[in-house]
Amino acid sequence: MNKYFLQVLILLSCFDVRAEDKALKDTQALLNDRNQLNQVFKEDAKARDADQFALKAVGGDTQDRDQLYQISSQILEQLTKENNQDPQKMQEQLLKATQNPEQFYKKLNPETQNKIKEVAGRVEQRRQVSSDHKKNKP
Repeated sequence: MNKYFLQVLILLSCFDVRAEDKALKDTQALLNDRNQLNQVFKEDAKARDADQFALKAVGGDTQDRDQLYQISSQILEQLTKENNQDPQKMQEQLLKATQNPEQFYKKLNPETQNKIKEVAGRVEQRRQVSSDHKKNKP
């Protein structure tokens, strides 16, 4: 599950973390709107690469990739509150999270943790089915 959670952190790091309420709401709206994201990807190679990395991490499932963005939106809101809207502290916390994702994961609210578990479970199930299918080929 850590590798999927790390994907969420990577997605978050690709977007400009701003702490003001309007900027937070705008970023959350962006993370939850595929059309807006696609516009960003046309203009930002780093964000486009992160999106492709996330898609690959979830086995090519676009719904699970989009779920990672929704989870990122929730984490961004939690980071903003925990760090009193200080973007520098938020970036520092994200950096620490990439170094120790499990510790960061434990600090997330239970709803966000459950969503990460759900995505990880679906991805692992697809990978198992794919692996079993490959083993059974003559």
